[in-house]
Amino acid sequence: MRFRVTAPLLDSGYCHCRMCQQNSGAPVVAWVTFPAASFSWISGEPGTYASSAHARRKFCATRGSYLVFTSTEPFAEVTPSLIDCLLLAARSLACALSQFLVFEALRRASGSTIAPLEFTSLAWAFIIQYPIWGGPPDAFVLLGALLIRASGLIIISMEWRARAVSRLPGA
Repeated sequence: MRFRVTAPLLDSGYCHCRMCQQNSGAPVVAWVTFPAASFSWISGEPGTYASSAHARRKFCATRGSYLVFTSTEPFAEVTPSLIDCLLLAARSLACALSQFLVFEALRRASGSTIAPLEFTSLAWAFIIQYPIWGGPPDAFVLLGALLIRASGLIIISMEWRARAVSRLPGA
């Protein structure tokens, strides 16, 4: 698939809405906006489907890659309120502090000691699933969490065994 754009870029950004996540299979999508009249396909014919009542998506019919989003409704930009900005700043500081504390913990203790505490983030992710995304985690999220948890437990048990062997007389 090849396309041509003959006008300057109008906007660019990232989207992490549930619809974009489900259509791309990624946690975030980078996008750019051009005037529709300046866009044309050079080669290939995209497949099209309605991803919602107001959105159409075009994709490579051969490889399935999502390429174009069009909306039947105009987008409205919303300026965040002072409260929104303060909440965003507070969350940013809390995240920075928590990351710093994880680094400090890893400097002072082994990974196998810290890992079980770090796994609580999976529990928190499931707890906030409903208020943020409005529904339960899907099967892929549950499978991913299970794999993360299982691999962590395997590493912890291997480290405990290695530590126990190193403490044996003659080891």
